[in-house]
Amino acid sequence: MTSTSTSTPHVIRLAELLLSFDCIQHVNEPTHTAGHILDLVITTAATRIQDLRVGDMLSDHALVCFTLQLNKPAPAAEYVTRRAWRRLSHDAFASDLEASQLCCDLETCKNMSVDDLVQLYNRVLEEVLDKHCPCVTVRRRNRHATPWFDADCRSARRHARAAERRYRCTQADEDRRTWCTELRSLRQLYEQKQCKYWHGQIDESKGNMKKLWRAFHSVLGEATNGDVQEPISDDFAVFFRAKVESVRASTASTPLYDFPHKATPTLEEWTAVTSDEVEMLISSALCKSCQLDPTPTWLVKEMRTLLSPFISLLLNKSLASGCYPSLFKEAVVHPLLKKHGLDAGEMKNYRPVLNLPFLSKLLERVAQIRLQHFLDSNGLMQASKSAYRQFYSTETVVTRVYNDMLVAADGGQVSVLCLLDLSAAFDTVDHTLLTLRLER
Repeated sequence: MTSTSTSTPHVIRLAELLLSFDCIQHVNEPTHTAGHILDLVITTAATRIQDLRVGDMLSDHALVCFTLQLNKPAPAAEYVTRRAWRRLSHDAFASDLEASQLCCDLETCKNMSVDDLVQLYNRVLEEVLDKHCPCVTVRRRNRHATPWFDADCRSARRHARAAERRYRCTQADEDRRTWCTELRSLRQLYEQKQCKYWHGQIDESKGNMKKLWRAFHSVLGEATNGDVQEPISDDFAVFFRAKVESVRASTASTPLYDFPHKATPTLEEWTAVTSDEVEMLISSALCKSCQLDPTPTWLVKEMRTLLSPFISLLLNKSLASGCYPSLFKEAVVHPLLKKHGLDAGEMKNYRPVLNLPFLSKLLERVAQIRLQHFLDSNGLMQASKSAYRQFYSTETVVTRVYNDMLVAADGGQVSVLCLLDLSAAFDTVDHTLLTLRLER
């Protein structure tokens, strides 16, 4: 293409192609010794190019220089409320907790309802925690996470900063050389990680121009109109409710299965929960907390000796009365994408994950242990039923199916595997049918 050949078929085809993708070609001067424009600068219409000039010839091509303005917004500062856990005196907290109603007045608590016990537990822990570790408001910069920055980059940056601090303190030449070496290694690692990430994004976008241009805009730091905002909580609530109702409506005409009565042992009452059992369950629990918890799980585990008598009283009260506390029915729902790379604007691509209070999971664990023991001791649990019980995981059933297929193949038989995936299986469990099944 030359500076005057703007009407040739190839130039017209290139111009139409750029126009179809909303792109602009900015070089209008010859960049080759033969007077042709062979070096192009192509951007989208929204990308700002300034001070573009064709410089001297480096070989048979000229140097094209320009200034590209990237839209990198300054990190906005936000104020968050949190607790300064490092200032918490564990001994003072334990002393006040021991003197509270949760530990020294259990006789009065025996006459309270389950909901009142849960409210008392939350209120006392919050009051003691506010006294020894009050909430503070801190300023935090909301930085956008670099997608290619991983644990290796974080470790290399930590080593470089440690070498810099060492040099600032000693001013020794050897420490300075070590610092420079760490910095060079850090820059090389950053470049490798960045190139590898964006090459991977481009490779994954083959055949999907929308995804390719989205990756291109991300490289330039540009916001596109095609970027979809994630749905809000009300949208999720309407979608998941409609999904469950749709599944139930599709099976509404199915007649209720009539379970025959069987002469089986009956679970008349729950075994009492002891303080030692509660303490053991708390110590073996994972340190996962919920926003609805009055105190983090790690602190409950540290104070389990003091809290286990009250918690055992609460759990026994719930089991004996058959009442599940109202506060335990609340949860924080986190919609998570089912698979990386799915469209974040489609609600069907999300899976709702519930974050429950710690005590509610503890109550479920206590009931599950007793129910599982009753079923196993009376031979009511099917041997082929896997998942959600010890020594019967999904890996176990896969191993069993694989072994059966090998045995059948050795015997000259043909195997047929039928798999059934139910949509929203747990959300559409009929409670009436479940209760009837347990009764019979």
